[in-house]
Amino acid sequence: MIYTGNDQPSFCPSHWVPYGGNCYYLVRDKKMWRDALAACHREGGDLASIHNIEEQSFIISQTGYLPTDVLWIGLNDQRNQLLFEWSDHSHVTFTQWLTGEPSHVTNIQEDCVLIRGKVSPDGRWADHTCEKTYGYICKKAASISPAAGAHTEDNPGCKLVRCPFL
Repeated sequence: MIYTGNDQPSFCPSHWVPYGGNCYYLVRDKKMWRDALAACHREGGDLASIHNIEEQSFIISQTGYLPTDVLWIGLNDQRNQLLFEWSDHSHVTFTQWLTGEPSHVTNIQEDCVLIRGKVSPDGRWADHTCEKTYGYICKKAASISPAAGAHTEDNPGCKLVRCPFL
């Protein structure tokens, strides 16, 4: 169980990690971007959209992310070159690009974005060819009532490491 700003409890399925009224699920099963998106949709979510440094830090520190992970997120410019948008249609309010990214290498369509752990242990982003296969991160809204096997969390964001405010 997590509490959102209005003190309403919210719940996530057992394999999802709660934070800020949402649930996150890191998957290392390699898929092309569109197949990762479809897999998230089947779970009732979308590829993760990241809207601030706190959410980025949560994903890097609390979802099971490893510094060697390379993971699709929902950011893409498939409709308009270099006009990035989130697959969940939320506004782009934050980016965490690697130096030199987005690159759009000559003659290669790099329309999908991933967290590039192998070259950036802190989880910076790079655009890449959507047809390559990588793991991915799903995100969905937390529910206001528990489902069978729901994950409850009294201190969201502090599951894997000790929280300084506890």
